[in-house]
Amino acid sequence: MSALPMEDAHNPVRIVVVDDHESVRESICRIVSLQDDMVVLGEASDGLQALKVVERTSPDLVLVDIRMPGMDGLELIQRLRASYPQLKIVALSAHEDELYVSEALKHGADTYVLKGTPLKDLIGTIRRVMQGRVDLPSEVTEPLINRFRLADDLLGILDQSFFLHAKGEDPLSFLARSLARLCGGSVYALVLRVKDGMEVRCSGRVEQEGDEETAWILSTRDLEELADMIEARHPLVCNEHRLRDKARGWGSPMINLVISPIFHGGELRGYVLAGGNKPFRLSPPLIRYLGILSDQAASFCLRQELEKKIRTLETANRKLRALLAFAMGEMAHGEDLERLLSGFVEGTGVEGMALLSWREGGWKILWVKGLSSPEVSEVVGDMPFEGFALTSGGNQVGLTEYPFYVKVRNLTGRQLLAFPLDPTLGDRAALWEANRTKEWDGDLREAFLPSYLLLVSPGPTFCPEEETEVLQGLVSTLRRYLRERGEESW
Repeated sequence: MSALPMEDAHNPVRIVVVDDHESVRESICRIVSLQDDMVVLGEASDGLQALKVVERTSPDLVLVDIRMPGMDGLELIQRLRASYPQLKIVALSAHEDELYVSEALKHGADTYVLKGTPLKDLIGTIRRVMQGRVDLPSEVTEPLINRFRLADDLLGILDQSFFLHAKGEDPLSFLARSLARLCGGSVYALVLRVKDGMEVRCSGRVEQEGDEETAWILSTRDLEELADMIEARHPLVCNEHRLRDKARGWGSPMINLVISPIFHGGELRGYVLAGGNKPFRLSPPLIRYLGILSDQAASFCLRQELEKKIRTLETANRKLRALLAFAMGEMAHGEDLERLLSGFVEGTGVEGMALLSWREGGWKILWVKGLSSPEVSEVVGDMPFEGFALTSGGNQVGLTEYPFYVKVRNLTGRQLLAFPLDPTLGDRAALWEANRTKEWDGDLREAFLPSYLLLVSPGPTFCPEEETEVLQGLVSTLRRYLRERGEESW
């Protein structure tokens, strides 16, 4: 099927009119029938009926209303374009919102005409479309151009915010100022929820030429009142609004505000305020773009909170390591090993600890805290000899050093860490040499066991993989203490 060129009355443009309002169809058909170069082949009041009429009449051009019951105009345009690539389609609508325009053009319409357009202008549009000319009225093109400009501004703002974050600078103030600028505001404020309520994180003036000076002082009650007004995620326009802080009395000014909420995880985390002397009018695309900027601000807020927590944990960890290193160093030259072990349990958050010594074929508990003696005996009683031995070729037991720790469990499934402590590792090397030359007649398995064993129950708040330095400091201090003083000193 092909569109016929407009030459004379012998080759008129064949037209189908689709609109759910009978009065609109009659008006269009009447004006079209008065044209020598046009003819109406049929009418339809909905999309499904239109498809049948088009299939039966094979028109050159279809006038399609966007809003219709059942199959709407956008779906009809899409199906007509897929089935009849050469068909000319003119979208009709009472909406000049650029969203409707862009959707109609995206679905396949050749042009877009407002229903308030004079009928004679509609006739001119039909002729230009049949000549292959793109014809959009200024009422339609201006909103489209504004939307593209807004989209370009949005991309630039997002790009700059990521750039500032990558440089280590705070992008939130920039986002708040940019959001106010897009609204046409002259002042801005970023308000975030803190432990005791709402707090202004940053505020300032939007640098725009021609703006009159605008400045308000918002109290804590004002900030809470504005937060209470937020009921959804989309921006809220408050023109000629009077804040109700009783402390200000009737002197409260009438203000114009845009409140763009910042949500995370369904919870209000704050909002961006844009203020100005003139009432605000926000287009639908601008409302959507403000929502995108608010979501980006929420992401940066969350990231800053996480980074702050990480810094706090790292600082606490450094302080803890420094404190333990100091304590270990001091107590290694003192006499009170019990204080050292008790301080480690209390300072690190481990659940319990026990120090044991191997004597006469069994482990003897020297000190325990946070663990029961039966539990300790149960664990070490089932511990295999081979748990602490390293192999060195074949099946021979060749010990050069003990593993840092071995994970064991009691009958209830509770995990404990067993740290071998041997202050006389050199003597073990001599035993290895004696075994190699067959000069040792004792139980080699027992000979190669560590002299002491430290059992630690980490608990849920202590991660041994992340606290390796702390544990290494404790183990090395205990080894040095036992080597220099022995059990008799404590």
